[in-house]
Amino acid sequence: MPNHGWTTPDQLMWLTEKLPKYQEISEMKNYSLFWPPCFETWFKRWPERLALYPSVPLDQQLMAEQSTTVNNAILVRKNKIHNWFWWRTNASQTNCSLQKQNSVLKYTRRITLALDAKLQAGNVEDTSSARLAVTRRLSKKLFASETDDVKMAVEKLYMEQETQQAFHNFSSENMLKKWREEILF
Repeated sequence: MPNHGWTTPDQLMWLTEKLPKYQEISEMKNYSLFWPPCFETWFKRWPERLALYPSVPLDQQLMAEQSTTVNNAILVRKNKIHNWFWWRTNASQTNCSLQKQNSVLKYTRRITLALDAKLQAGNVEDTSSARLAVTRRLSKKLFASETDDVKMAVEKLYMEQETQQAFHNFSSENMLKKWREEILF
């Protein structure tokens, strides 16, 4: 599994080891058995305070601003951990992603073949801006030649993605607020 930049290899391995337990818990829809021990273990092993203020001894109290920074970093990290698990187990996201990849590959092949033919015929300059312009025109032309069913399916996928993104953003904001309340109070 690739590292997406916010985890160390050790953290990624730890998350991956927890994935089967998360899948088991997610089938029961009782996450209260998973999140508290998950977060407790994570923050004991990788405290945000040490990541942010490695030069401040643990027995020394942080200033108010530093404490706020640490608390906010904990909220962000919890959200990242939650999203990491969610994106690896949500079947509808996985299926939607596979459909999108297949569609993209299909169009990419068709556009690439058409673009290569134009380049070989000498109808297009071999510059990135010219290739981009031709690729856009070809994309529009190919889409326009599709059946109404395909166009409606594309519109439906687009609307589903927009809805899922809006829901995910709303859910993430609510989770951050909830976690902030739990930490600060």
